[in-house]
Amino acid sequence: MSSKRKRIAVALLLLSVLSAGCAIKKTSEIATTAEIQNVNGEKPGFSADASPSSLSSSSLSSNDKAFLQAFKASVTQAQTIARELQAILTEMQHNDEFIEAQESINTARQEMLYLWNTMHNDFHPDNADLQKQKNEYESILMVYREGLTLQLEGMKNAEPAKVMEGIKRAQQAEQKVELLVKKLNQ
Repeated sequence: MSSKRKRIAVALLLLSVLSAGCAIKKTSEIATTAEIQNVNGEKPGFSADASPSSLSSSSLSSNDKAFLQAFKASVTQAQTIARELQAILTEMQHNDEFIEAQESINTARQEMLYLWNTMHNDFHPDNADLQKQKNEYESILMVYREGLTLQLEGMKNAEPAKVMEGIKRAQQAEQKVELLVKKLNQ
């Protein structure tokens, strides 16, 4: 088999693996808080008493209120980016668009970095619980980006194990975003 044919075969295999990972994520139930682990092995700190939605708006400073509004919008946007990427990858698998899949993954990485930069640089809540939420959310965004980076590296270097690890990390981060959205909407 020629080198070009091998690369095409590996590319199609990796695109199938990526799409399968997205399909598994779509069909599986969202994990409970106890099932989701942070990178360092700790459970996320979205406790009911520290949840942004449970804080009394009268007890928040104007700075905290501005943060909370931007935080909710950012979390919703992160959820949208992840869902759109899954839909795009699923569609591309049917059309064997390997290069376009890589570009879409890279675009999602850049969009998540923008969300992280905005939260990290533009908002500094006064409330300690909100600061903790901000830090945890920033961590989730970075784990998602790391997952996408691993997927890209695996695709470029024809390493299916790296692609699968990237899918796993990205899915864990997506589940955490889903949980956070639920907390914010309570």
